[in-house]
Amino acid sequence: MRIICAWCLQEGKIALLGEKVPLDDLRETHGICRTHLLAMQTEWRKGLFALTDGKRKLAHLTSARGAS
Repeated sequence: MRIICAWCLQEGKIALLGEKVPLDDLRETHGICRTHLLAMQTEWRKGLFALTDGKRKLAHLTSARGAS
């Protein structure tokens, strides 16, 4: 199976990340390249920062999530 980055494919870039077994299976499966992974993490962190009213409360949110 071929592993492709859907974001790269949509942008018209080379999207092939690699292959995985079974190698004779020509279907595609999706992954995410390092460039787009970092971009997604950055956007996630911006959203988390906005949700905490500009205050860094990540440790507080993590401990509150574990308490439920």
